Amino acid sequence: MASRFSMATLKWTNGAAKARKRLPEDIRSEYQALYGQVSEVKFHRPAGTPPEKAKAEFAAWLAEVEGRIATLRASKGGNGVDLTQRQADALAGDWYRWFTSQHLDNPGGPKRWSGLRKELWDMAYHIAGDIVDDVEETPVYVVDFEHPEVLRIFDAGTRASQFLTDRGVSLTEAARTSFLFAVAREFLAATKTLERRASGDWSEDKHLDQLAAFEPPTSPIIAGNAKLGSVASCRDVSPPASASQLFEAYILDRQPKTSTISRWRVVFTALDSAREADGPDWDAQQWLDSLRTENRSARTVRDIWLSAARTVFVWAVRKRRVTANPFEGCTVEVPRTSQTRETEKEFTEVEAQTILRASAALGSPMDPWGAAKRWVPWLCAYSGARVGELTQLRVQDIEQRACGPVLRITPDAGTVKTGKARTIPIHPHLVEMGLLDYVEAVKARLGKQGPLFFRPPARPSRNPSYRGPAVKARERLAEWVRELGVTDPGIQPNHAWRHSFKRRAARAGIEPRIRDGICGHAPRTVAEAYELPTVEDMAVAIQKFPRWKVP
Repeated sequence: MASRFSMATLKWTNGAAKARKRLPEDIRSEYQALYGQVSEVKFHRPAGTPPEKAKAEFAAWLAEVEGRIATLRASKGGNGVDLTQRQADALAGDWYRWFTSQHLDNPGGPKRWSGLRKELWDMAYHIAGDIVDDVEETPVYVVDFEHPEVLRIFDAGTRASQFLTDRGVSLTEAARTSFLFAVAREFLAATKTLERRASGDWSEDKHLDQLAAFEPPTSPIIAGNAKLGSVASCRDVSPPASASQLFEAYILDRQPKTSTISRWRVVFTALDSAREADGPDWDAQQWLDSLRTENRSARTVRDIWLSAARTVFVWAVRKRRVTANPFEGCTVEVPRTSQTRETEKEFTEVEAQTILRASAALGSPMDPWGAAKRWVPWLCAYSGARVGELTQLRVQDIEQRACGPVLRITPDAGTVKTGKARTIPIHPHLVEMGLLDYVEAVKARLGKQGPLFFRPPARPSRNPSYRGPAVKARERLAEWVRELGVTDPGIQPNHAWRHSFKRRAARAGIEPRIRDGICGHAPRTVAEAYELPTVEDMAVAIQKFPRWKVP
């Protein structure tokens, strides 16, 4: 058996970065069973990928593949380690965290998880199940989870072997049996957790409190085992030497939106400062608790600071850049706020009238800021679009279709929360008021391309935190709305239009899937995903949307 890996070299073909690595024959069947590839694995990044990014991703890819090969060889060579029952349970707890974290952002529908649980349970019961009557003669269905074939089914269904291989862990046969038995138990808990998430229950996962932190055995495991680490509690682990460097690596790999980078960067700068000040006494939970101030709410700490830190460290553990996530298990309690507004998060009729009246009173301004105040509130009122999606509109985003004029909300113009383009019909009232006349005037001045509601910058900013003129226009609009007297802190001066539009559209009898399509909300069910409305459907529906009457 060869003792060295075949070399993989990054090559450039027509601007695309490519590499391939031949898999050693002695582990090909095992590699195929876990990852699908048979004789070789390939790396590819399309033309236009920055060379530095391609090189960094190639290095990470190569390290991952070679780690898998080393782990599979060690397992075949009998170089596994034994586990105590506690270690097996704790390692299965790490599997639980790993499995659930992959699906938390998009858990899908509840039936996805109840169905998967039932499928594996039925298969296991068919192989090694029995019925035991209790004292009340009620049948109780039981499964022998230590049966080898049952463990094989749960291994395949839970990707447990892939979990071990990706972490560089090789186990003895006895340890593997103990681990898979524990994973079968954790699988039931994981699918129930994801079923709750898919049903809209995002309350605290109390099951995490029952899981022990995994401490790798002192016996040698194999290549990569030092990288395993546990996803331990927030008091067990310190972050790496520089959280900011870790964040920069995350940016390079994940390519988050510019707004996310700007919003999150301060988190990691502050984290480095706190760790340097506290030294070995630094504690993630205590640091989070200290962040809440008069000017920084608990919700902000939870939704931005904890979310950013947890997301980046989850990525870092998966990429083997750190051994553990210091923020796993940390929480930020957000006090329940009372709701005193009858309209909740939508504008009252008086608030909406105040904004639209002030906007209409501006007439037909030709300067971008005047036009933003004149048209963006009305566009919000008739489309429910996010205000940032509208302030970044360009001349080329307004089109004429057979169904009438439409506007295109697209990532080509700037940040779109979902990352997906959509087309929205323009309400006839906007046409009557002269919106298209303004668009034509801008087109005559700038040509076929150019922004509608801000002046194009003379040169790109070199400041990585600069969020662009469209964002500035959005922020100025919020300030302007407050200056008009819409000052209730219970509503957001721009975002409230989305709530107002959805409520008003519902009262007009516009069906939910079309309301969601106009606003860019995800389909509510899998079935609705097959019935996404066309722009023609939305154009018919928008005709039913009642006009805003401003005296």
